[in-house]
Amino acid sequence: MNFSHRIENNVYIVNVKGHLVEEYLPAFKSYILELINKQKLNAIIINTTQIASIDSAGLGSLVHLFKLLQDNSIKMVFHQSDTGYVTKAFKFARMGSMIPLFQTENEAFASFHI
Repeated sequence: MNFSHRIENNVYIVNVKGHLVEEYLPAFKSYILELINKQKLNAIIINTTQIASIDSAGLGSLVHLFKLLQDNSIKMVFHQSDTGYVTKAFKFARMGSMIPLFQTENEAFASFHI
């Protein structure tokens, strides 16, 4: 699993590539928490368009991060194609209404009203 990020308008865009499965979750969580602690931010977009697979632990991790950020007044959304693994997993788990998913990065940005 690989991670990278950039900052635009005080929003982190985190690109995740690979398999969001249990064995890689500690590294993913550490990466996100390090970003949050590094600099004050308003929002974060998790780009999951290059996720090859996701398991139930990966879904749980995303929900946990979403709630953690929400509790700290940081908005979090996902950029994911309509046919991607994360979208399919969210629909299967009926989580699509809980965590916002956007098909384009521009739509994700627009959701923050920046």
